[in-house]
Amino acid sequence: MKKILLVLLIFIAVSVNIFAQRHIELMDDSLEKLYVFSNNNIADISNFEYKEGIALWGAYLEAGKTIHRELQFEAHTEYIICAVAHHENLVLDILMFVGEGTSGTRVREIFGGTGGDNNDYSPVFRPVIRESGTYTFMVKNSSTNGEPAFFSLVLLKQKNNNNFTLDAINKARVNMRKMFETNTQRPPSNSVPVNRWMLFGGTTGRTDNAGLINVQLTNRNFIWAGTGEDPVNNLYVETIRQTGRDTTAGVSVSNERRNWVRFEAENSKFYNLRVYISRRQNHFLFGFLLEGN
Repeated sequence: MKKILLVLLIFIAVSVNIFAQRHIELMDDSLEKLYVFSNNNIADISNFEYKEGIALWGAYLEAGKTIHRELQFEAHTEYIICAVAHHENLVLDILMFVGEGTSGTRVREIFGGTGGDNNDYSPVFRPVIRESGTYTFMVKNSSTNGEPAFFSLVLLKQKNNNNFTLDAINKARVNMRKMFETNTQRPPSNSVPVNRWMLFGGTTGRTDNAGLINVQLTNRNFIWAGTGEDPVNNLYVETIRQTGRDTTAGVSVSNERRNWVRFEAENSKFYNLRVYISRRQNHFLFGFLLEGN
């Protein structure tokens, strides 16, 4: 009986690790496809730059589900919103609305696969914003095969600098892979959150971090991990339980200074998830949220 129980526990542990590794591979596939597709299919990408704030987003989205985010956009500026799923057999839609939420006037809707270009998994939306203000972009997994999609999305802003690429995202992606190949750096996890934003990042610019505030989570253990461009030996993450909405003030609930931390969330609280470097410099960073054991 003891031998049977031991075998069962080992099987469960191995299955959990395989399940977790599979989700990381999907995230990696999506980021790599985002890099390759954008550089190969957006001819004038060199005349853009990362949108200020959070420019990289990602989620594991079930078929038929949607996810959205409100952001500030500037007038008389062209933007690129490009979302890429982890597999070419999936279909994503990008929609954009005026104001907060998805009940406002629709700016435009892009359905993957229009024009017969076979880009169902990688829609590109290029709005020219007429008035500064809050706009909401939404992504839908419209796959008819019933499969979930891990997608990565980048927000770019016109600059006409003639030398921009997504190399920074790709370098950070490679360093993320290295995290999971090194036992001393590998964050323990058994899954990723479903149908919620769990990947976000951007260029540090005038600040030292690329975090996100007002994150609401369910009651359970989570892993918050981060990566960035080379060198990343001075990169750290932190989770802060905010004192209220729309403030960075709060109490740190992560006690370790490293590139991943474990914390227990409360569903009535707001969290500031930070990924930062110990010295201020222009650096691309991103963090990703995992469900803990």
